[in-house]
Amino acid sequence: MKNYLKKYTFPLFESIGVIDGQIQHAFWHEKRYIKSFMTHFKKCPTEPLLEGIKIPNTYQKGKVKLRISYNENEKEWRFSRYTFSPITHLQLVEHNAINYELKWEDRLLLSELYQKRGDADDVLIVRDGLLTDTSYGNIVFRKKRHWFTPDKPLLEGTARARLLSQGKISSTSISLENYMEFEVFKMINALRDFEKDCCYSVANIRPMS
Repeated sequence: MKNYLKKYTFPLFESIGVIDGQIQHAFWHEKRYIKSFMTHFKKCPTEPLLEGIKIPNTYQKGKVKLRISYNENEKEWRFSRYTFSPITHLQLVEHNAINYELKWEDRLLLSELYQKRGDADDVLIVRDGLLTDTSYGNIVFRKKRHWFTPDKPLLEGTARARLLSQGKISSTSISLENYMEFEVFKMINALRDFEKDCCYSVANIRPMS
């Protein structure tokens, strides 16, 4: 297996939504931050994820993305305007050795898979015959008014964890053999709104060539 993981000054990061100057779902980002820090650095962080971060006046209105990159001893952050991009079509791609269990800065392999999307909006990655994630988020499927998400994602996203905790979605095995049994899908992540975002027919998921 090719080792894609490079050395970065800040190997891990969090992407957080900010709406009208209010940080969204801080609890879930802090929870993942602590878990990721302990997994990668083998110790607890010395300060909370959001310690010392203030939202500039220029980002006090509208929807904003806060990206916090961090290493064992330091962190850096930046704000940017968030632009919503509809994910209406997905291209299935397969990679059985991909590992993205932490939110690593090194996204080389994900970027390479993304380049295989053709004229779709994103890829949906298949690992060992099971559907996992898109390149930019988790995915949920609806069947008979109930929402489901793959039980073996590449990354346990904060929106996914929150929605599972709230009972709004359930996890189940979703494979190449059974995904067409669902009706519609939508992509979820920390910047997208599960309640308001549109969903799209599973017929919009294109099979592997």
